[in-house]
Amino acid sequence: MPDIIRFSIAGMVAPFQKKVMTWNAKDGRSGTLAYNSGTYSKWKPYARLAAADAMKDKAVIDGPVSVIINMYYPVPASASNRFRTEALAGIVRPTKTPDVDNVMKAVADSCLTGVVIRDDKFIVNATLMKWYSDKPRVDIEVTPWSPISEGGLFQHDPT
Repeated sequence: MPDIIRFSIAGMVAPFQKKVMTWNAKDGRSGTLAYNSGTYSKWKPYARLAAADAMKDKAVIDGPVSVIINMYYPVPASASNRFRTEALAGIVRPTKTPDVDNVMKAVADSCLTGVVIRDDKFIVNATLMKWYSDKPRVDIEVTPWSPISEGGLFQHDPT
């Protein structure tokens, strides 16, 4: 049975966002500068620390992996009691930002690459889900991939 790496990052996930700034100098020079958003820049070291703590003395995985990411958002304060009950039961799911692709990029770049797996190119299967909870967090599970672990959810058809 392969080692499964599980860890949680408390609080709201900070999605990967690049900001771009253009500049013009008085002498006619100009250019652009790309940088990470402030929230992502602050979240990244916190996420890396949580991943490193989960790894302890385990070696970085240098092969294909499956990743499951569950994002938990707080129920809006303005929500009705019925909405709150259904949200916490998983009947109603968040359909708000951030987009799951931006969260995947943030998680892969911040806390998986170089800490849990050698490179994010090794992610061959990913499942991302949004939920409501009283405890906002991101739960991450990384499993070394094998054909047996795939479970036949989708059959590969090479034709």
